[in-house]
Amino acid sequence: MFSLLFSPTAKTLATRLVGVAGDNTQGRVEVNYNGQGWGTICQNAWSLNNSDVVCKMLGFNSADSFTTGSSYGSGLGRIWFDNVRCNGRESNLLDCFSYNGPLVSSCDHSMDVGVTCSCKSLHM
Repeated sequence: MFSLLFSPTAKTLATRLVGVAGDNTQGRVEVNYNGQGWGTICQNAWSLNNSDVVCKMLGFNSADSFTTGSSYGSGLGRIWFDNVRCNGRESNLLDCFSYNGPLVSSCDHSMDVGVTCSCKSLHM
């Protein structure tokens, strides 16, 4: 698992991809909001722009694709965010112009989002 902690303000959002052993470029998106535990993000309004932001948080240039409907298995615990809308230029999901959360969601874990990041890392 590859994760990065980013702190734009007093709020922090650690991010990781889970679900494919040995591959840190793809998986279910999981976030840990303010150190309160890992959870997932609902697929409602999810887009490639949102996926780009997740991949940038993890040190990649961009996303290649995204999946919805728990393609990488259903998460456990909280569903932290729903209706995330990014323009793709943000450096953190908390900077996106719209999202419900934390913990404001009508979703269940069958609606967890996953991403595949470009294999080219920003740190190469």
